[in-house]
Amino acid sequence: DPLASVMWRRDSTIPITPRGGHTSYTDYRNNLRFSPIAVSDSGRYTCYKNGRSLLVVDIYVSPPPLPDYNDLVTTLGVVFVVITLLGIMGSSLTHSARLSYL
Repeated sequence: DPLASVMWRRDSTIPITPRGGHTSYTDYRNNLRFSPIAVSDSGRYTCYKNGRSLLVVDIYVSPPPLPDYNDLVTTLGVVFVVITLLGIMGSSLTHSARLSYL
């Protein structure tokens, strides 16, 4: 496996700005790929291949956009209605089950 000897090390002490960093990195020539997941993955990464420093790349992960307040209210409203309906259905099912056992 060509990637078995590849290792990435992060230096989180260096602040990375959106302008100065990549959101992911691919180097087809050296068969290297790096895709960070979390916002906390931002930093300067050094790639080591076979124990030797191969390259340094700055990775910036932008935080997700803040949720829209209206969407949140709508979602909570729908969830409340569903829970209420399930509660009504659940109680009527319980009553009918009790009646059938009598």
